[in-house]
Amino acid sequence: MGLRKNRQITVTAGLLKNIHLLRCAHRSSLQRTAEYASFLTISRALYLNVFEQPPKKDFLNTPTASGFTLIEILLVVVIIGSMLAVIVPRAWRANTGAKYNLVRQAATELGKWGVEWAERQVAYQPPSATCEISRYVNTLREFTGLQNRRNNWTGRVLLSTIPNDCNRNGSVNPIRETVSEIMPPEQQPKNPFNGVSYFGAPNDGRTLQAGQLFFARQVEREGRDRYRVYYFVYYGTDSSTAYQWHGGMGTGTWSNNIPLPNLRNGVFVTRTALVR
Repeated sequence: MGLRKNRQITVTAGLLKNIHLLRCAHRSSLQRTAEYASFLTISRALYLNVFEQPPKKDFLNTPTASGFTLIEILLVVVIIGSMLAVIVPRAWRANTGAKYNLVRQAATELGKWGVEWAERQVAYQPPSATCEISRYVNTLREFTGLQNRRNNWTGRVLLSTIPNDCNRNGSVNPIRETVSEIMPPEQQPKNPFNGVSYFGAPNDGRTLQAGQLFFARQVEREGRDRYRVYYFVYYGTDSSTAYQWHGGMGTGTWSNNIPLPNLRNGVFVTRTALVR
């Protein structure tokens, strides 16, 4: 017991001997401590700790600046692409369908003015004339944009009727004007597929263009009576050859008559009695 007590006294004395160091650190110790702290600050700024490795980055799951991973971005791109694959064709078909509606509206309007023009030509004839309105309607055959006297929609006037027998009992009064000359310019419709007036040369049928209007005729029978029926047919985006008409309107020309069931899919203009 006495020995243990002496050792404790000795240790305590040693601690008390150096207690002044705890109260006031030596100047050189403080200097070394400041230098060490400064070194640690610099090494932290320069990242000199070679033993500490930066964390591994996962390329596929690393968020971008906006917070999305690459997988999330790719998923959004796939969804948008799928939506466009459905929406774009439908929008194109809707736009094309709207243009076909405009073509039919234009055909109806032109048909009204064509009949008005034919009635005026009959009115120009003397009372003794034996003119049938169908003779004048016949001069409106084929494409509305023809400029070379092949019809009377526009361009140079086709002077005589078809057939040329309108005035069998009187003097011939030649045709004096075309449909385009009696139709107000602001009311003259344009082909929605090329933006050109239906009386313009680009709609003369020389080159296949969707929306071009062609005036056609066929004979319709009701019992013993016969009538000439007139329709507009037109090219579509599905027309691949000349005189192949859109939407079940068949194939054929004025002289190579389009079958009546097909012609009825076109735009009706008028019907005239066929004199027996």
